[in-house]
Amino acid sequence: MTFATCSCPVCNFSCKQEVKFLTHLVDIHQFTIDKIQDVYDEFVLKQARPACKCGCGMHLPWKGWKKGYLSLTQGSGYLRGHNARDYTAFSNAESIEKMKKTRAEGLKSGRTSVWNDGETKFSNQKIAQIAVKTSATLKARYESGDLVDWHIKDPEKSKSAALKSSQTKKQKYTDGVYTIWNKSLTKETDQRVAKIAQSITRNYEINPSASSKRFSENDVVEKLNLFESLECKTDLKTYKNKYTKLCFECKKCGHQFLRSFMHVQNSQTCLKCKPRESKAQLEIYEFVKSMSPDAILSDRTQIHPRELDIWIPSKNFAIEFNGLFWHSEIFLSDSFHEEKTKTCASKGIKLFHVFEDEWRDKRHIVESMISSRLGYCANKIGARKCEFKQISSAQRKHFFIQNHIDGDAIASVAWGLFHEDELVSAFSLRVPSGKKYNGMYEIARFASKLNTCVTGALSKFSNEALKWVKNKNKNGLMTYVDTRLGDGHGYVSSGFVCQGETHRRFWWVENNKTRVHRLKYAADKKRNMSENEVAEEAGVYRIWGCPNLVLFLE
Repeated sequence: MTFATCSCPVCNFSCKQEVKFLTHLVDIHQFTIDKIQDVYDEFVLKQARPACKCGCGMHLPWKGWKKGYLSLTQGSGYLRGHNARDYTAFSNAESIEKMKKTRAEGLKSGRTSVWNDGETKFSNQKIAQIAVKTSATLKARYESGDLVDWHIKDPEKSKSAALKSSQTKKQKYTDGVYTIWNKSLTKETDQRVAKIAQSITRNYEINPSASSKRFSENDVVEKLNLFESLECKTDLKTYKNKYTKLCFECKKCGHQFLRSFMHVQNSQTCLKCKPRESKAQLEIYEFVKSMSPDAILSDRTQIHPRELDIWIPSKNFAIEFNGLFWHSEIFLSDSFHEEKTKTCASKGIKLFHVFEDEWRDKRHIVESMISSRLGYCANKIGARKCEFKQISSAQRKHFFIQNHIDGDAIASVAWGLFHEDELVSAFSLRVPSGKKYNGMYEIARFASKLNTCVTGALSKFSNEALKWVKNKNKNGLMTYVDTRLGDGHGYVSSGFVCQGETHRRFWWVENNKTRVHRLKYAADKKRNMSENEVAEEAGVYRIWGCPNLVLFLE
C-alpha cells in the first residue's frame, strides 16, 4: 500500500512530504519513532504486522509511511530470498551444502571474487548504505536486549580476555603491524577527518555540556562552587571525567545520592525533592516498602533497558503503575504491557499491574491484593473452619463491590464461606457469553475479604460448584485469569487446566481519568460507523492490558 499523500490517523493533517509528516506525528502527537510503525499497522494496514510467508517468523521490512510494506504491495509476501525456501532448490539441505562448498572453492582459487573487495563506505555508495542500515539494526537490538555485549555476559571471563586483547594490540602497534588510520592526516587532507571535526563542532555548538572535552579538577571545582542547591561530598582526587560518579547532598533536604557531573551540571535536581515518579507511584512504593524494606524504585537492572516501577528482589515481585494517559495507545503499542509481563516471567519475576483509576478509586482493594502477593496477610482462616452456604444477590453484590477489583457481575448462583457468622469469601457462577463454551458454567467472581486469607477456599468452592454443575447436566467449569494481576497458579493448584489465552484486553479512557468497558464504544451499525470512528467522535482512546488465561475444570 503506497500513498502520494500522508494523512494523520489522529487529526486531519496531511502532506506530501514524508519527513514533514513524521515530524508532525512526533512533535504534535508525541509519538516515538518506534511507535510510528505500530500506528501504521493499526490505522493503515489494519492488521497485525505481516510476517514472511515462508514461515521463518521474521517480519516483512517496513519502508516508511508512503511505501509501506513493499513485499505486500508487490505481491510476494516474502523476505528477500526467502521465496527460495518454498519452491526452489534452496529449500533442499543437500543443495545448500553443495553450493556453499562450490563457492568456497571458487573464492579460494580466485575463480570468483567478493564484490566489495578493497571497497569502503567512503569509496562505495552501496557499502555506505549497508553500513548505516547495519548500524541502526545493531543499535536497536542492543537497546531491546536482544544482543548483549560479550563482556557483560561473563564479566570474569571478559577480564582476562580484555587483558589479553589489550596486550596483543599493544604489541602489534609497537611492531608496526597495526597503525593508526588517521596518522598524519588532518581535516584539510582527509575527507573522513574533516567530517568527524565538523560533527564534533556542530554538537558542541548545540550543547556545550555534551562536548567530549575533559574538565580538569580545577574546572569541576569552579563549576561546583556555583551550584546553589547541591553540594559535592566526594574527594575530587577520584575524579577522572564527567561520567565519574560523585556523591551530592541536597542543601534543602539533606538527601545524598550518586550522579555524574555531566548529569547534574545542567539540572541541579534532587530526586527526593523533585522525583521523576508520579505521586501515586510514590504512594505505592511507600506502602510496599513498609512491608518489604528492600523495595527499589525505578529499577533498570532486571529487564534493561526497560524499567520496573517498583522492584522487590526478596520476593521476585514487581509492580507496574499504568497512568491512563501516558500508558495509553497514544504513546505505547498495544502489546507493551503484555510483552513486559512476559519478559519479567522469563526472568522469574511476577509483574503486577495497577491502573491509575484503580489506585485512586479502589486503593484499599489494591493494597490488599499487593499484601497478599507479598505474603503478608493480617487475618488467616482455614476453609474447613468455615460454613459453606448459598448467598443472596444482595449479599453477593455488596461483597464483591467491597472486595473485588472489578466489582460485582450478574450471576446465576453464588456461595459464601462464613466464619463466626461473617462472610469471609464468595464465589459466583454465570452462563458464558456466546456458544464457544456451551455446556459449561463460568466463574464470574471469586474473592476473599480484604486483608484476609482463606486457605483452601478456591478448592472448596470449585468442588462444590462442580457438583452443582454436574447436577445441571453440564460438563464443567471454566474461568478467565487476567495475566496483568496473576498467573493462575491458585486455579492450577485446585485442579484447573489451562487451555490457552485470549487476545489482550483493552478499555476506553474517558476524560483522561476513567476506564470503561470496550463495548461502550462499539461499532455503530445504524450510523455505519466503525469502532475507531465512534471512539474518535467521543474523544476517547484505548489503554491496553494483558491477555486472559482460559482454564477448565471438568
